[in-house]
Amino acid sequence: MAQPENGDCVVRDILGGSWNEPSKRWAVLDVAIKSWIPARNTFPALPSHPQRIVGWATLALSTSSLDTAKEYGGHAQLHIDVSTKAFTQCGSG
Repeated sequence: MAQPENGDCVVRDILGGSWNEPSKRWAVLDVAIKSWIPARNTFPALPSHPQRIVGWATLALSTSSLDTAKEYGGHAQLHIDVSTKAFTQCGSG
């Protein structure tokens, strides 16, 4: 498998595309959070893993159930891991 070009992983996984219009990117996240329900996970459609981290963290902070907060935190951690790997293995090399 070919090694990704320097920064390709950062653009794909961390930035998830252009941030020329940040308000639009945050609006997409806001809609995903507001329309999220357990039966319809809206976060996979978000263009970047950090946006998904914020989504899961927002849900974790809004629940009164410790078990649910831990579950949502686990989802956030998966996206933290992807972002960290993208930065350390592809973004700075």
